[in-house]
Amino acid sequence: MNDLQSNKSEKTMNDKLLLKVSEMQTELAMIRQDIHAHPEISMEKERTSTLVAIKLKEWGLTVTEGIG
Repeated sequence: MNDLQSNKSEKTMNDKLLLKVSEMQTELAMIRQDIHAHPEISMEKERTSTLVAIKLKEWGLTVTEGIG
């Protein structure tokens, strides 16, 4: 693959990512608001980490929990 093809491939991937994030903007804002509405002290973020793990799993990602 030459530089031009690589750049085009990266642009396509970036465009797809931006579109997906744009589609998720409302949900991401709600998650952020929820996390900020329920502050947790440093290194004791059980509610936050649980919320993040649930969302990542909903989005099809593999999550390893309880390691920190």
